[in-house]
Amino acid sequence: MTTQSKIYTICKYCIAKYGIKGSEVSKQHLETDEDLANHIEEIHGIIVMRNGETEKEAIERCCKKGIVADRSICQCQECKELRGEL
Repeated sequence: MTTQSKIYTICKYCIAKYGIKGSEVSKQHLETDEDLANHIEEIHGIIVMRNGETEKEAIERCCKKGIVADRSICQCQECKELRGEL
């Protein structure tokens, strides 16, 4: 009989900021690498370059979503929390 472990993809930034309990792993699990990249951008405001994308293209893509370097106007969740909007 073999035991197969399930592999979970979770955000290292969330773990560093909030910690995570084993019981929370399945709740925090992101299904794909694209889900993880979107999470990192939209929650933490960190631009993640995709395959075949230049740095300039990644910055432009994030700007369209409101993810910018200026924390006073950035629309990621962490910046909104810092400004007291959430």
